Amino acid sequence: MTDMTVLFVCVSNAGKSVMAAGLMRQVAAPNIRVSSAGTHAKAAVNALSAEVLAEVGIDISTHQPTQLTNQMIDDADLVVIV
Repeated sequence: MTDMTVLFVCVSNAGKSVMAAGLMRQVAAPNIRVSSAGTHAKAAVNALSAEVLAEVGIDISTHQPTQLTNQMIDDADLVVIV
């Protein structure tokens, strides 16, 4: 199977895109790389988003929001905007 990179994008990279990436990492094949970024990245993950995913065993509390770059888009095979 060919390697694939999936990039989830939202505005702040503190909630929706981080949650989507966390969920995808749980179900994705090992050859699928998952990342997330924001068009206007915040300083920290939304506490409620981290709490909700913690309820299903996914820890996103240590994620550092990332500013979206053109290179990230170029490197991704699939970009999902949430």
